[in-house]
Amino acid sequence: MAREPVLYPRIYPWYVVLATLDVLLTWLILTSFHGIELNPIAAGVIHSGGMPAATFYKFATVMFVLWSCEYIGRRRLLAGRRLAFYAVVANCVPVTASMAQIAIAGHS
Repeated sequence: MAREPVLYPRIYPWYVVLATLDVLLTWLILTSFHGIELNPIAAGVIHSGGMPAATFYKFATVMFVLWSCEYIGRRRLLAGRRLAFYAVVANCVPVTASMAQIAIAGHS
């Protein structure tokens, strides 16, 4: 049984890399800088199960978004591409904020 290739192979790696950076930078800020998680859902997950649970939660959401892009994209190609693109943009926000916090803390 042959499988169809993914629809947006140039966008998905960026999404996964940014999601990974989000988890790593969150861990760094929480452990090295005694920061807090601002996302209330993620904060609850971290409080309940620590960073292993947060990592699982993050990548469960990644898998859901990737599945959604494929599902929507197979029906409306441009809509799926836009969703994938916006997922990348959305993940830039916490990564950029985390990097800024680390830079500021490093200069203090």
